[in-house]
Amino acid sequence: MQSGHARDRAVSGVELPRPGAGADHVAAPAVARGEDIEQRRQEDHVAHPAEPDHDRVQRGRRHDSSPLAEAHKLFGAGRRWQASRKSPMRAFAWFLGLCAAALFGVAVFAYPAWALLYPHFNFPFHRVGERIGMLALLIGFLALARYLGLADRRSLGYGLPRRAFLREMSLAVALGVASMAAAVGLMSVLGLLEWRSGAPVAGPALLRLIALRALSGLAVALIEETFLRGAMHSAIERESGTRAAVLLTALLYSVTHFFASYHIAPEHVTAHSGLELLAGTLQLLASPAQIADAFLALAAVGVVLGLVRAATGNIAACIGLHAGWVWAMLVSHELFEPARDAPLAFLLSRFDGFVGWLVLGWTVLLAWPLWRFYSRRAARAVHG
Repeated sequence: MQSGHARDRAVSGVELPRPGAGADHVAAPAVARGEDIEQRRQEDHVAHPAEPDHDRVQRGRRHDSSPLAEAHKLFGAGRRWQASRKSPMRAFAWFLGLCAAALFGVAVFAYPAWALLYPHFNFPFHRVGERIGMLALLIGFLALARYLGLADRRSLGYGLPRRAFLREMSLAVALGVASMAAAVGLMSVLGLLEWRSGAPVAGPALLRLIALRALSGLAVALIEETFLRGAMHSAIERESGTRAAVLLTALLYSVTHFFASYHIAPEHVTAHSGLELLAGTLQLLASPAQIADAFLALAAVGVVLGLVRAATGNIAACIGLHAGWVWAMLVSHELFEPARDAPLAFLLSRFDGFVGWLVLGWTVLLAWPLWRFYSRRAARAVHG
C-alpha cells in the first residue's frame, strides 16, 4: 500500500503538457533562467572607477557629474548625451532674462520705494535701488532654480560632504591668497604700486582691516559662485556642454563687475530717477575700449574658476579661490595705490587701478597649473 501511494504521488506530481502548449510552453523556463542569469550578472557588475558615479535625468537629458567625466568633457572626451542640442542656450537665456528683470525692477520700483522710505530712514536713492535689484534677483533665482531642476545641493555645487567641502575651500583660500599676493608683489617690483598715505601698517587697525576684508571676500565668493559656477553652470552644462558652461558663466561674471554705483542727490530725485539710475549703472559698458583690459582679465578669472568647477564637480575650490583673490585684492587696495606716472602703468587698468593686463597675464599662467592640480585631486578622490 505504501509503495502504491508513493507511485500515485509521483504520478500526480508530473505536469503534463496541455493541448496546444507546444514548444513555446517548454521554452519558457529556459527564457526565465536566462533572464535570471543576466540580472545576476548586472547585479554582480562592479563599476570601473572612471565610470560616472551619478547620472541624473533632467527633462529628458541625462547628465554625468562624476569628477573624471567633468574633467574630460572639456576636450570632447565625454559622451554625446552630455549635452542636448534640442534647445541650446535656453538655460543661458533664462539667466540673462533674470538679470534683465532685476535691472528692470530697479528702474521701475526704485523711486516709489525711496519716496516711501526716505522721509523716515533717509536712505540714499542708489542704495534703495541696489537693494531692490538684489531682492528681485534673489526671488527670481529661487523660482528659476526650482523651474530648471537646480534646487538641490549637487546642482548648486554643494554636493561634497560638509567636512570635505570646508577642507577643499580652506585649501583654495590659501592658494588664492598666495597667488594674488604674488601678483601684488610683482606689481610692487615693477613700480606699479605706491604706499597709500595713512594706511594702517601694524597693530589692531591692520588686523581689523584684514579680518573685515576676509569676511567681505567670503561673502562675495559665496554669492557669486553659488549663482554662476553653481546653478548657472549646471543648467548650461546640461543643455550645451561643459565648455559652453565655462565660457558663458565667465562672460556674465565679467560683465557684472562693470555695473557702476551711480549716485543721485536727494534734491535731484524725480519720478524718472529709476531710469537715470539704470543708465548710470550701465554707463561703463557703453565704453568698451576703456574697460577692455579689465574685462578680459575678469573673463579669464571666470574661465579659471569654471575650469576648476568642471574638474572638481563642485564649487568648494571656486569659493575658496575667489574669496582668497578678493581678500588679497581688497587689502592691497587699502594699503597701496597705483603709480600712475610709472613707465609700466598701462599694466594696471584705470577701472580700479588693479585688474588689467598684468592680472590677465598672471591669470593665464595660473590656469593650466590650477586645472591640472584639481583634476588630479579629483581623480585621487575617485580612486580613493
